[in-house]
Amino acid sequence: FHILAGGSYLAGENFHIDALGGFNSYSVSGGGSLSGFGYRAGVGYKTEGGIDVTLNYNGFTKNGATISYLGLGIAYTFVK
Repeated sequence: FHILAGGSYLAGENFHIDALGGFNSYSVSGGGSLSGFGYRAGVGYKTEGGIDVTLNYNGFTKNGATISYLGLGIAYTFVK
């Protein structure tokens, strides 16, 4: 699970830049878990129809080791 806080900057009418940081915890094989600092940076575009597409770079750091991955998020706004 992730507990992240951050913000979003509107870089134009439909573009946004996001940054978050906080606590991440992952389950590992064998029943254990791994916890440490997590962060996410992303850029996104929101269409006039309410669809928001965001590309994220996600990272997790523990004792000098880093795990990172790219993510793609798609969201829909029901109420404008």
